[in-house]
Amino acid sequence: SVRHIEGALDETGIDENDVDVATLLQTKVIGFRNEYPEASFDLSVPNQAIAKASERFDLALEHLLSNAVDHNDRESPSIAVSVTDPSETDTIVIEIADDGPGIPDAEIQPLEAGRETQLEHTSGLGLWLSQWIISLSGGTLSFDENDPRGTIARIELETAG
Repeated sequence: SVRHIEGALDETGIDENDVDVATLLQTKVIGFRNEYPEASFDLSVPNQAIAKASERFDLALEHLLSNAVDHNDRESPSIAVSVTDPSETDTIVIEIADDGPGIPDAEIQPLEAGRETQLEHTSGLGLWLSQWIISLSGGTLSFDENDPRGTIARIELETAG
């Protein structure tokens, strides 16, 4: 399955474009607020944040936002989405922070290693797909613990220009 997805990404959607991630996230969060009315979404973005990203970058955001809600064990999940102001640096940082149980180390370790083994593997393809798309965009995806609870997914992309 992984190889099929990788092949599909190699064939289409890998061209790099200038993407306004601020506007893209505003649109995504509106959709998620409608789809998950029980969840709380806090959005902090500048007026504009143009990054170099793959045509499929929106799919990576979709998976990361879905994970923040779908794997949350709270009755009313709380998700904070932020984008740094690109006028202050040549890197745009996107953070999606949730208050769920956190992503188990067993899910993150294969992503960080860049490979899976019979003993170390993820349970799904969403995180792999997100990482591939972000990597195709010339960016990085990392995860940190959210204090006091949850996970912060951090994407770093080059600004366009």
